[in-house]
Amino acid sequence: MERHRCDKCGFLAIRQQWTRQILEADDDYRASATPPRDEVGNENCENMPICFLAKADLRKEIDEQNSEFISDGILTVIQKERLCFTTRIRGLNPKEHLEMILREEFLRHQEKRGKELVIVAGVFVIIGAVIGAVISFLLWLMAYLLVLI
Repeated sequence: MERHRCDKCGFLAIRQQWTRQILEADDDYRASATPPRDEVGNENCENMPICFLAKADLRKEIDEQNSEFISDGILTVIQKERLCFTTRIRGLNPKEHLEMILREEFLRHQEKRGKELVIVAGVFVIIGAVIGAVISFLLWLMAYLLVLI
């Protein structure tokens, strides 16, 4: 696993206040820790980042910062380097990032399994050829011995 920053990670999320839906943390939030606003200008998301995979307790780390402004604590925590999973692809929400990683892992597993099956099939072809050669030799030997008798 590589070292990444949460502000560059595809699993950095924020929670919508009214629906409780988890949303992708947009560029503005990643740069300034300012939650998005609705059409009237009200904040429509909680100002607390979430690691979608719960690999880091961002709330606890932010609380431990004891910053005068919450945005300073948030930026300090999300810009810290840590072991992480994926870089962000703009436009994908955290759930879609997870699905992408799982799909890639599944494809790697299928490819590995396919290679293993090819090797096993090759071994059986060789074993079959050897058995066929042994049987042919034994039949030839029997026929040869019958001719001698």
